[in-house]
Amino acid sequence: GKIVSVGSTQFVDFASNIGVIATDERYRNVGFATSITSALVREILKKSPAATIHVLADNAPAVRAYSKVGFKPYKTYLSLRGDIIRS
Repeated sequence: GKIVSVGSTQFVDFASNIGVIATDERYRNVGFATSITSALVREILKKSPAATIHVLADNAPAVRAYSKVGFKPYKTYLSLRGDIIRS
């Protein structure tokens, strides 16, 4: 077999965060991300009272996978990409 999808998490006492969920493009849309996210959440909830995940709002496949597991939008963050402008 070969690895086609991976996930990671950072465990913290109060709310552990799912860090990365990635699937090889050739194997997307078959449920791997949802399965990995679900497994990570089960492990997180054994050790922490809450699980969090950060995702870009325009990443529809990721939002869909995380929603299937039960994640809901909670907060909106602003981010800056590119060069920092200094005055």
